Amino acid sequence: MDYLIGLKKTIDELSVIDDLAEYDAAVVSTLLLGFHSPESDIDIVCRYEDPQRFAEHLKRLYKSQSGFELRQQEDYCLCRFFFGGFQFEIYGAQTPVHRQNAYRHFQIMRRVKELAGDAFAQKVRLLRAQGLKPEAAICKLLDIDGEPYRAILHLEAKSDQELAALLSQYSSTNSEH
Repeated sequence: MDYLIGLKKTIDELSVIDDLAEYDAAVVSTLLLGFHSPESDIDIVCRYEDPQRFAEHLKRLYKSQSGFELRQQEDYCLCRFFFGGFQFEIYGAQTPVHRQNAYRHFQIMRRVKELAGDAFAQKVRLLRAQGLKPEAAICKLLDIDGEPYRAILHLEAKSDQELAALLSQYSSTNSEH
């Protein structure tokens, strides 16, 4: 996967994880999972103690990057810019990274990808090309009802064995077509 090599090289070249290490930065991009669409960006989540200090740190690091924008809200900070042919989106909040929904969704999608494989990822990409977000695509493929951003979190508590059983139901119903 050439795009994956380019993606990792770009992240390393920018040194974004090292530069944001004090904020527990974690990459949560669907690009890493093969669930991406042409519009996918490199998502990074962070935790801050002081929102103003975090925003100033982002400005200092990335204000010279193409398309730089920074939005500060009461409970989060969002920074976007382009580098190395990718759009970066850095989200920060006071919530610990492992409890942020973007991180939780990524971990669920990572487990699904590991258990379901590349054929499932291809189906997700096809649905993404039709305009669905990855959470909605996975919920559609697995016949999970409800609002996708909340519904996918129900997979978090499933063991790998339970998740594999759900995915095998998907595989058997889709192999008939």
